[in-house]
This record gives sequence, C-alpha cells and structure tokens, in this order.
Amino acid sequence: HIYVPLSAALLRVKRSVDASEIDRIILAVNEADQVKPTAEVAVGIFARRHFGVNDVEISIPEEKLELQQEARSLMNVVLIVMAAIALLVGGIGIMNIMLATVTERTREIGIRRAVGATQADIGKQFLAEAVGISFVGGLIGIGLGFLLGWLISSWANWASAELSMVGTIVGFVVAVFVGLVFGIYPAWTAAMQDPITALRHE
Repeated sequence: HIYVPLSAALLRVKRSVDASEIDRIILAVNEADQVKPTAEVAVGIFARRHFGVNDVEISIPEEKLELQQEARSLMNVVLIVMAAIALLVGGIGIMNIMLATVTERTREIGIRRAVGATQADIGKQFLAEAVGISFVGGLIGIGLGFLLGWLISSWANWASAELSMVGTIVGFVVAVFVGLVFGIYPAWTAAMQDPITALRHE
C-alpha cells in the first residue's frame, strides 16, 4: 500500500480520480483530545455529502485502544484468579503430602528426639522440606510456563514469548511463600510428637 495526501494525489496523478475509487480517508490530528471532536466533524461532513445515508464507518484508534485495555484488564483479573486457585490447591497438596510424611516418619521423629533433637529442630526440618518442595515446584512451573508460551506463540505464529524477569521472580517468591505457609501445620504436628509414643510407632 502507498499512502499519500488526497490533495497530492489529485495534483500528481495523471488521470482523474473518481470519488468511488477512494475506499478510505485517514485523518491525523496534532492533539489527542481533538480525536473525538474531529471524528464528529467528519461524521457530519459525510452525512451531508451522502444525503443522510450512513454508509461510512468512522474508526477511532482511541476507542479501539480503550476496548483493548478493557479486554486486557479482564484477562488479567481472570489470570490472577486462576493463579490464586492454583496456588491454593498447590499449597493444600503440599500440606497433605507433608502430613502423610509425618505419619510415615513418626518413628524417625522419635529416634531423633531420643538422641537429642529438640522440637524446634524437628519443626525446622519438616518446614524446610515443605519449602524445598515448593522451591522445586516453582522452578518446574517457570520452565513449563516458558515452554508452553513458546509452543503457543510458535503454533499461532505470534511474536516470540518473552520471559519477564520481574514476573518470574515474583511468581517464584510467591510459590516458595505458599510452601512456607502451608508447611507450618505439618511442621508443628511433627514437632509436637511425643518421643515415647513415636518410638513405639510401627
């Protein structure tokens, strides 16, 4: 496509230009606040020249931008809700895994208490394991997210997916924090085990 001002086209094109051959007119303004008033003036001009027939479509970039921003905001809300649900489910999963681990390792807890480990030592051990699970899960999630974004962009022929460093760090920190929060109760449960009862556990 070649875009030239209409006045230049009328002056420089050798043959006469029929109005029916013009399929679009692009108007540019110097100030952003003049976009809508200019569009209203253009609508009035076309309405008069076309005897009131509404056969011209006025496209205002500002309106398209607003629609895009609204759609993007809605998509962000949906993604945040989905991420929150995923984190909640993941946190509950970590807690259940750690509670099962405490039950399976009750005798180990009793032995450690018998050789001098304190309740704080036991609690820290299981809390560190919960954080470790979320740490590894966060790394795997980042890798899978980047891979999935690359596959989708390649399949849809979009621009290459870019990994946001800030978003990656925030997501990773949140994932580890979720593991820390949901690992507190299993760690407390392990720390409160009675040493004698734990040693008798089969």
